[in-house]
Amino acid sequence: MHCANHRTLRAWLLVVLTALSGRAVFPAHAADPATKAAPTTPAQAKGEYADPDGLFAIRLPAGFKAQRERSEIGMSTILTKEGDPPAAVPRIEFITLTGGSAIDPTHLEQMGADLTDVFISIMNEDGEVLSQKTSKVRVAGKDAMRCDMEFKTTKEGAVQAGYVIVTMHDKSAVMVAVSAPKADTEAMKMLEASMASLVVGK
Repeated sequence: MHCANHRTLRAWLLVVLTALSGRAVFPAHAADPATKAAPTTPAQAKGEYADPDGLFAIRLPAGFKAQRERSEIGMSTILTKEGDPPAAVPRIEFITLTGGSAIDPTHLEQMGADLTDVFISIMNEDGEVLSQKTSKVRVAGKDAMRCDMEFKTTKEGAVQAGYVIVTMHDKSAVMVAVSAPKADTEAMKMLEASMASLVVGK
């Protein structure tokens, strides 16, 4: 991977980590009109969501909906409980970024390290990271880096639990941010059941 591409991915990691904290990812951008207007596909009607770019597919947790948004950095797909406004947590968020050439898989571990450093920096501005642990894992049959953590988005806020996974598929990086209140173990079980159905790439 060229250095310029690595810097782009590092900036992209920053966006994903912001998503995990429960803050808005792309507050200056409206939801993709084409996505909002698109009819429900048969797969979605059965409680599944398939990324229009073919990068991932997942079973939606009961009562959840998918919201896809576009930015100059990449695409964000948020799965969260239906409502107005949608619930901040529990949630699963996908961020995808596609470049012009295949991503060098040897950069995966370094991106995981960058992810941890950037997350701690962000969260400690207004909140507090209570614990974090990074590990190599396999997700949907692919090598991935996972960072499990507990954190507060504000110093006085409730403790959140979750993890961020980063993996790669051809020219694309796929990141998944999963989070729920630490006290809500049933919510996390629901998210984990959904994650067990994840498929990355075609």
